[in-house]
Amino acid sequence: MKKLLLWLVMVVVMLAVLLGGAGYAMYAMTGNDKLPTQHPTLGDTELEPIGYDWSVPVLGNVLNRTFEQPSTLTVQKLGEMTEAAPELVLPDWAQRTTLTLKDSAGSVVVQGDAAAFAMYAYPKNGSYELTLTAYRNTADPGDATGWYRYCASYTMNIQPKAVLSSERVSQGGVAALVITGILDGSEPTVETDLGDVWFRPVTGGYMGYIPVTYNAEGGPHTLTVTCGSLTQELTLNVMQSEAKTVDVAAEADIPEELQNDIEARDFSATSGGGAVEVVVTGAKNIKALTIKPEVVDKDDVEMLQDLIISAINEAMADVERTTEEEMNKITGGVALPGIILIKWHDNNALPLVILAEQFAKLPGIGMKQLRDLLMLLCP
Repeated sequence: MKKLLLWLVMVVVMLAVLLGGAGYAMYAMTGNDKLPTQHPTLGDTELEPIGYDWSVPVLGNVLNRTFEQPSTLTVQKLGEMTEAAPELVLPDWAQRTTLTLKDSAGSVVVQGDAAAFAMYAYPKNGSYELTLTAYRNTADPGDATGWYRYCASYTMNIQPKAVLSSERVSQGGVAALVITGILDGSEPTVETDLGDVWFRPVTGGYMGYIPVTYNAEGGPHTLTVTCGSLTQELTLNVMQSEAKTVDVAAEADIPEELQNDIEARDFSATSGGGAVEVVVTGAKNIKALTIKPEVVDKDDVEMLQDLIISAINEAMADVERTTEEEMNKITGGVALPGIILIKWHDNNALPLVILAEQFAKLPGIGMKQLRDLLMLLCP
């Protein structure tokens, strides 16, 4: 019995020695090559870690090997940054970050994480120091968990500049103008023959919109942008769009009393079985436009355009028919010259405003569809 117990003890000891030896061998073979090798980048430069603490599993969750280096006071010099907001790109393994950004006076201007840094707008040029710690808290079996710490300094030297969203725009289109690097609070102005440019403030600068009328002269147009210390010339090329022209016969003289009577009347017309209703005055101004919601389909805007145009044409034709009928009573049946159903003039801007307001209220209708409709009505 004693021999059996002794034999069992020896077996257990030998197994323990073998397992311990295997565990030690695996522990010794586990190196820092298991640590993540990708590091964050700021601007175009990869950051260098100044300290780390990682735990690498050797036998699942039973045994781990730790690799650590206390953080040093080393500060990586990144040089000059000229972009309005240098981009911080994190590696895939980074699940959480803590970040501190200090200005040249040592004051903390960002205290949070990488997302807070991305939202920061630099109020002035100068030196900045960033301290970043990137963590991986959970990982797949066999992957290391821990953190790297980084410290880098750089100098912001933001210069204002203006950039067009596109160098070409079609007649009736809109071009965007982005101005960045404005640190002194100056407001931009633009000199151009294309008309007034409207700006709104955005992070680090301004966004401007350049409307190009449907009858703007084709070819290159110069934009002179001024904002604080910035004076920059840009060229926007206006591409000519196909436009329709209509020759209209001269209208016969209508007695003033009859003309005033007709202009005081309202004329209505519908299309699409009553889906669209238009009311115009005898002066050919649009007074009201009603569109039933069920005919609004953002995927079939052309159908809605056709319904609106059809209703407007019918209402305008009603004005002409009534005018001709009243004139026939006076002239004894002498026909009027040719009729044009839709003809917009500069002094008829109000109807277009009413039409634009009504059309813009429809769900799923954007500026492009609105512009397309107005261009159809204003050849």
